[in-house]
Amino acid sequence: MTFLLIGKFRHLPVVENGEVIAMLDITKCLYDAISRVEKATQQGNAVAAAVEGVELRLPGHLSGWLTVLLLHTFLFMMLPACT
Repeated sequence: MTFLLIGKFRHLPVVENGEVIAMLDITKCLYDAISRVEKATQQGNAVAAAVEGVELRLPGHLSGWLTVLLLHTFLFMMLPACT
């Protein structure tokens, strides 16, 4: 995706053993990237809602630590999928 954007290419051939085996389209790549970000956002919202539900049942001094721990864990798991 970066190569397509920096080079201002709309299409990029995928070559294997000297043969073109596929063609990357920047529009398709962009829609796929947006879809992954939207999915991560939905999952993040679900995690946040679950954390809020648990926080309501915890003593005040524990709820903040739980939020940080769970959201950090979620982001750590999701970031590789979004690159």
